[in-house]
Amino acid sequence: MSSRQSEQQLAAILQSAVSLYPVEDDTSTLQTRSVDTTPPAPLRPYEPIAMDGVIAAWESGRNIHLRGRAESEPGATVTLSFNGESWHSTVNKWGYWNASMPPSVLNGLADGAYSLTLTITDKAGNSTDTQVGFGVYVDKTIKPTLTVDPISGDNAVNVAEGIYGVEVHGSVTHMPANSHITVILAGQKYIGGVNDKGEWTATVPSQDLQALQDGVYSLKVSATDPNGKTTAYQQDVTLITHVSSLPHISFDKVTADNVINKEESQNDLTFSGDLSVMVPGQQLLLCSGDAVYHAQIGSDGHWQVTIPSTEVASFISLGEVRVYAQDGAGNSTDALLELNVVTKLPDIYYEIDIGGDTTLSQQEAQHDLSFYLEGVKELTLNGKNYTPVNGMVTISAEDLQALPDGEVSPLATRWDEYGNHDTQIIENLFNVATHQVPTVTLNQPSGDSAAAPHIDARATESHYNASDSSYTLADHLQQHQVQSLA
Repeated sequence: MSSRQSEQQLAAILQSAVSLYPVEDDTSTLQTRSVDTTPPAPLRPYEPIAMDGVIAAWESGRNIHLRGRAESEPGATVTLSFNGESWHSTVNKWGYWNASMPPSVLNGLADGAYSLTLTITDKAGNSTDTQVGFGVYVDKTIKPTLTVDPISGDNAVNVAEGIYGVEVHGSVTHMPANSHITVILAGQKYIGGVNDKGEWTATVPSQDLQALQDGVYSLKVSATDPNGKTTAYQQDVTLITHVSSLPHISFDKVTADNVINKEESQNDLTFSGDLSVMVPGQQLLLCSGDAVYHAQIGSDGHWQVTIPSTEVASFISLGEVRVYAQDGAGNSTDALLELNVVTKLPDIYYEIDIGGDTTLSQQEAQHDLSFYLEGVKELTLNGKNYTPVNGMVTISAEDLQALPDGEVSPLATRWDEYGNHDTQIIENLFNVATHQVPTVTLNQPSGDSAAAPHIDARATESHYNASDSSYTLADHLQQHQVQSLA
């Protein structure tokens, strides 16, 4: 059994023991004497090992020393234990103590974090342990390695992310806990602390971000280990943290009159406009339904995108286009473009009355014919063109008389104010019956000559007038009188 184990066993016995000693005095009475079982206060070194808690290569040849004060425990024993070895010292009468171990204990140790034990044992055998951590970095061939996580996940900071500042973090090797790394952004230095896992974090406050003009900056990170070995890392980061950098989207006319007609809907269609500001990574997307098109943007902020003719009809079918402007930091603004699309001509409408019907007789052809016509730019009839005036078309008597008998189906040319146009036949606008006069055949009367005559005619209508003994024959409203036979 080692001396330390013996001491600890004795202390355990005394911890629970109370001894009675007979003391002989003038009164011959017994007195009770108590034994100290209270452990001493833990030792607290004045400073870390090697002053900073790290033993570097240039410090590895020195004794490893700790000191402090236990003012209530003069004469107590201080034991320093590490890696299976122990070294003893005593608290002096003023309460000061010192403990050391030789540099040889570092031989064969890999660089890293370690812990030693300081034990104080008082005169009664009570003891208290204290763990003291320290780092060993004596291998000068090792250089730190440094990693930097993408800032804000994508190495870009937008308006929302910059409101509360931004963290820069990563990891580093061959660096003791509580050491630090240095971050430099736009000439400003920021310090990040390293934890016991080698992770580090530095913060760039929001006021510093606001002081920087939006753009792309170089971020530099460096770490120096206890032996002076330095490693550095550099990457670009995009900062767009000002609301003033979010662009306003404007639109040019889609067509000359800003109305898309049928012909324009069947050809390539170009959308264009301007962005009020330009920032790094600027993009513009035009969306309609599931269709998305990326616009080309010039350095002056002017943008345009052409929709292929085969896709125009579908793209404009909703009557609107949503446009999104996105920058390299993920900021986004949008605008809605409402489209004016007119691809259909109005229906043709007309009102025509020729003596109560739509058949033109020889008598009616002696006068001009006027009728109402809507939705037609020009009417072509029998080789002549007629233009409606305030919706009215007038065909002269001369032109009417030149029309052949039968159905009249003129050609209508249609135009609207948006450039839509076509031609269409107006079927059976009216009928003409001006040239074929009906023939009448009279049969010889039989029997009494006074009997009313019998007329066999091709007229479609007949009427006997008793006052002048005549028949009126009507064929398509053409009237012919036939004298009765005496």
